[in-house]
Order: sequence, then C-alpha cells, then structure tokens
Amino acid sequence: MDKPHTELIQANALLRKVIDENPNIILMKDWDGKFLIGNRALANLYGTTPDQLVGKDDGAFNSNAEQVACFLENTRAVMMQDQTQVVWEESTDAATGQTRYFQSTQVPLVGPDGQRQILVIANDVTELKQTQQRLEESERRLRYVLDATGEGIWDWDIGSGLVSHNRRWCDIVGLGDDFLQHPLNRFTGLLHPDDKESVMVKLQACLDGNALYQSEHRMIKHGQVVWVRDRGDVVERDAGGKPIRMVGSLLDISKRKEAELAASNSSKLLHEAVSSIAQGFTIYDEQDRLYLCNETYKSFYETSRDLIVPGNTFEMIIRQGAERGQYSEALGHIDQWVEQRVEQHQKADGTVIEQQLSDGRWLLIVESRTPSGFIVGNRIDITARKKAQALVCEHSAQLDAIFELSPDALVSFDSSKRVKYISPAFERLTGLCDIDVLGVDEANFSKCLAERCVSDASFSGVAALRAAQRATPEKVPRVVIELGDSASGQHCVLAVSLRESEESGVSQILYLRDITHESEVDRLKSEFLSTAAHELRTPMASIYGFSEVLLTQKLKAAERKEFLTIIFQQAELMSSILNELLDLARIEARRGKDFVIKPLLVESLVAQVVSSFKLPKGRSAPRITVSGTAPQVNADPSKAAQALLNVLSNAYKYASQGDVLVKIKPIEDGVAICVTDHGPGMTPDQVKRVGERFFRADTSGKVPGTGLGMSIVKEIMSLHHGRVDVESTPGQGTTVTLVFPGPC
Repeated sequence: MDKPHTELIQANALLRKVIDENPNIILMKDWDGKFLIGNRALANLYGTTPDQLVGKDDGAFNSNAEQVACFLENTRAVMMQDQTQVVWEESTDAATGQTRYFQSTQVPLVGPDGQRQILVIANDVTELKQTQQRLEESERRLRYVLDATGEGIWDWDIGSGLVSHNRRWCDIVGLGDDFLQHPLNRFTGLLHPDDKESVMVKLQACLDGNALYQSEHRMIKHGQVVWVRDRGDVVERDAGGKPIRMVGSLLDISKRKEAELAASNSSKLLHEAVSSIAQGFTIYDEQDRLYLCNETYKSFYETSRDLIVPGNTFEMIIRQGAERGQYSEALGHIDQWVEQRVEQHQKADGTVIEQQLSDGRWLLIVESRTPSGFIVGNRIDITARKKAQALVCEHSAQLDAIFELSPDALVSFDSSKRVKYISPAFERLTGLCDIDVLGVDEANFSKCLAERCVSDASFSGVAALRAAQRATPEKVPRVVIELGDSASGQHCVLAVSLRESEESGVSQILYLRDITHESEVDRLKSEFLSTAAHELRTPMASIYGFSEVLLTQKLKAAERKEFLTIIFQQAELMSSILNELLDLARIEARRGKDFVIKPLLVESLVAQVVSSFKLPKGRSAPRITVSGTAPQVNADPSKAAQALLNVLSNAYKYASQGDVLVKIKPIEDGVAICVTDHGPGMTPDQVKRVGERFFRADTSGKVPGTGLGMSIVKEIMSLHHGRVDVESTPGQGTTVTLVFPGPC
C-alpha cells in the first residue's frame, strides 16, 4: 500500500474519530432516508453501532412508525427547499423506550453523484425540555393557588435584608413590578404610623421563636388606608438558632373591616333610633325572643320590668306576669284595629322571615293600671327571594370589578346589533370612548375601529367575523389587527373574536385581547432563529467543504493536517455556539431561580477568576488595583465569575498586546469591576450593539468567538439587578464595567 493511500486512510480515521467523539448526534442521509454516515451518539440512541447504521433507515431501529415517517418528511422538505433549517424533533430511545427531544440543524447537500443528501447535527435537549415542563407545571399550579386565595406572598432573606414578593403582594400595597424585590424598610415605610410599633413587636417575637407572626393592621396605598392580614414564620435558622429566612402571606381584608365597621355603626344607629321613638317599640328574633326595645315599651310593664330583657319571649313575659298576679291570662277582651304593617327578621342561618299584619289587631289586656299587647298575623318565608337579590347584587359587583380590572376588552351589542356596552379596557386599548360608539350599529362601529388600524392589519368588520364564526362553529375564529398612532409612534396588536349570544338583550359580544408583547416576542424569536441558523451554517459549510476535499483529492501531509485542523476548529466553534445558546436558554427559562445569592467579597472573586484564567502565550497576567475599600455584594459566586471571565477573555482576544487592567472601586449604587484593554477599540455605533446576540465588533474573522459571550454577561448582570457599562475609543482601547448592587 503506497504512502498517500495510507495517509488518506489515517485522515479518514481521524475524521471518523472527530465525528464519533462529538456528543451531538451527527448523520448524513440520502433521499430515501438511508444513513450515509452516523456517529456513535446516534448509534447509542438506536442501540447499535455506527457501521450497522449505514445503508439502513430509521425504521430499522425505531419501532415508532409515526416518528420515522415524520423524520423522512422533514428531511425531504429541507432538501427540497435547499436551505438550512433548525428543527425541533423527538425520537424514541431504543434502550429505554423513553422519548428524547432534539434541536437539530439540517443542511441540504448534493452528493458527488448529483443526488440530494442532508447533513443533520442534533443536540439532545431532553433534560432542558423536561425541566421547562416541570417548571411550567409547578408555576401553573402555584399560580392557580395564589389566584384562588388572592394572597400576596413574601420571602424575606434576613441576612441580606431583601424581601421578594409576587405581583399580588405589590398590587395589594400599590407598588409596581419594580418592587418585586426590595429592602425590608420599604415594607415598614408603608405601615400606618399607629400600627407600626405593634407590627414590629409581633415580627420580633416570631424571629425570637416565641410565636407565629400574625397581624391585622393598616397600610398606606397611594395615600389611602387598606387593612391587611399578614402572617408568616421563620422557615430557616442557622446552627446557632439565628433566623435566616422568613416567608409569609398578605391578604387584603379591607372589605371585611369595612363590613365589621358598618355592622358596628348599624348596631349603634339601631339602638339610637329605637331609643328615640316616642311610642313603645320592640324587635323580636325569629323565635319570638326579645332582641331590643325602648324605655317607652318597658314602661308598659312597670311592675315586671325584670322580665323585659333580651332573650325572653312575649309569651313568657305574659305567662310569668300572670303567675305573679300582675295581669290576667285571659287575652282579647278589648280590640283595636290597626293599619297594615310589614316587619322582616333574619335568622342566624341566613333565613329571612317576613311578618305581615294584614288587617291585624292589637289585642290589649287591661289589668290594674298596665297595658300590654301582642301581635298576631301570618309569616311568609322569603329566604329564596332575598338570596336571589343578594346573588344578583354580588354578581353585578363581581362583573363590575372584573370588567374594570380585566386587561381584555369587550363590546356587547343589543338585539338590533347596536353597541350596548363597552368595558373600560376597550377605551384604553382603542382610544374610542362611550360617546364615540354607544348606540352605533355594527357597520359604523366596524368603520370606527378600522379607521384606528394600520392599513396592512385593518379590521375586516363584525359581520365578517360573524360569518367566519358560523362557518366554523366548532371553534372561535379570530383576526389580528394593529392600531397605530402616527403622532407618538406607538402601536398595539389586538386579537379580535366574536361570540353570538342567545340572551334576549344581547345578540353578540366582541372580545379584544392585547397581544402586542406576544407578537414582538414571536418576531424576535424568528429573527433569533434565523441568525442562529446562519451562524451555524458558516462553520458547517467549512466542515463539509474541507471534508469533501479530504475524501475526493490526494493532498500533501501538510495540507491534510491544515484541513483537519480547520475541520476541528469549526466543529469546536459549532459546539461552543450550541453550548452558549443552551446556557442562554437555561438562564432565560429559570430567570435566576437557580442562582444561589449570598454575600461575596469582590476582591476574592476577582483574584479567583484571574488565577484560574488561562493566559494566551506571551501575555502577562492582568494588573489588579483596588480603589478604597470595596464592600461585599450579594451575588451568585459561579455566575458572577462566569460574567467576569467572559469580559476578561474578550479583553485578551481583542487586544493582542499591551497590559489588561482590572480595577475594583466602590460607587454610589454598588461596586464596579472595570476591565480595560488597549486594543483597537470600537465606534459609538458598535458600543451600542454590545450584548446583541451574535454581534461581533471584529468582522475580519481573525478573532475567534461566537458573538454570544456578552449576551450571557448582560443576562447574568440583569438577574443580579446590576448592569454592564461599556466605554471605548477607536485605536485606544475598551473598558467594560460590571456593576453589582451593594448590600441593602
């Protein structure tokens, strides 16, 4: 065997090893879905070997026919479109039978024989997807519980002094989303001055371990008083028993307090009113027991006042008075007709009794000097009517509150299809008020709304929506419109749907939902996927091109080594891009929930990162200076180190010579770590784009990198409630400053 042939075999073996050792699935298929190449990661998934994959399709290893058909359909579609695609797929693990999830980059190719082929690089994202699903389910359940109870939740990190809340807590006390985390003194500053001392005493008793924290007190919300029920307990202490963490809940009880105050005031008013009546006046409960009477009534029973006490029945008063010989048991020998009256009594269980005196009589008993009497008549149970009235009132109040607070808008039409009602959100979203649309027929209403829309996303009209609804009654169709304000440049995107009603007073209801944020997220997602596909295609094209040269041409040893080095570097770049994309996805999905925030010495952090940093050949270690005494910060050590390491790495990559300086200095709102290089610097326009995904100031291609490092830095600093500042001068260098907020 000649030497060139031997070297080609060795090169192919090296390429095979590079592909097999890659943790991602790498494969090539022909038009029929048969494997031309498959690495060890794919073979492990299918429970076979790379050699046994060649010439067979997915169906030889995967019993899920639906998945196999889907794979073939997807790959053929990409080959036909002749454009790299990023595809989400799932496959069945032959060993465990479990479903695995993959994000694959699919590149259409043309083989040496002119036949269509496809190169697929798939990354296993099963753990990430399962974690996301569990997190979404957990958050959904927690959201259901919190929505059902209406309680705000708080979590106090006693060591740092920071208190975290959910949005409901902020709503109760009138704070915006900027206060989802803040120092304890923000809470104490909202306490009513007359209640602050008692609240702090109860809070301290809980910290001391003497009692649970429970308090009903007042807080100030936008200058108004709200009553709250605040409860909590210490859930974590250190080895010495010192409290570390306390959690609890906050509930708005203003309505209950108002009801209690109203009941107390009503009771006082009732006593005062009864006392002020000149005639004898009594109130009896549902069991005919005396509840309340005035002094005039008691004077009728002057010789037996001790019997006129709450709880005694009228019958008891008459009987015991007769036993004493004070007046006769014989009732009814003097009659006097009185006008019709109606009295209502409510039982303890909520039952309401109506007592009606229809042509009734006062039966007066005369004995010695003492008049007495009792009421006869019929009683009608009106409990159902009262409950219905109360339910109507309650539902009306609930609907008013829902419509007032709901971000979604609705418009109802009467039986003649004229606008009958618009919710407050409709005016907020469209700018159309009652005077513009109430009483207007659906055609003119549609015209009014269409005039507010931009030309390429206008409103087709209520009639068109109704026709679509009737054409597909099994689902509610919707249209998307966009409202624009040329003066301010603002716009909003609304999803509009219609439901017909069978109620006599309402013929149809139009729903409008603000999806501006969702639309913007979809646009950014599409833009990001397109950019990511482009960035991955560049190294993949190099890998494919140089691999083809190695396979089809005889090259010198130095050329083969050069080409293999390029292939290895481009594969390494692809792996770096995928890893950093996954890192970004994890950071965005968890939003800091996996951060372990604790007090951290900035000098120790910098020293650790610098000591572990691998210096480029021939470069000296960065010079570290400390200005003043840098206080501690609250941060996640590993994430803070990752951010600093990315910035330090950029400083050495972009500045091929000169010293790199690291300066630590306290500033007004925290601690700053400044990394300065003496590289080529950047223009003001380039500085503005630092942190954009895949943006790189160097366009020559000489400086290696993915364009994702500073994106990760910005995400990490944002979740620390810090920031990234960049100052740069072309030809002189760049300073990147990481600002960590100081301890509260």
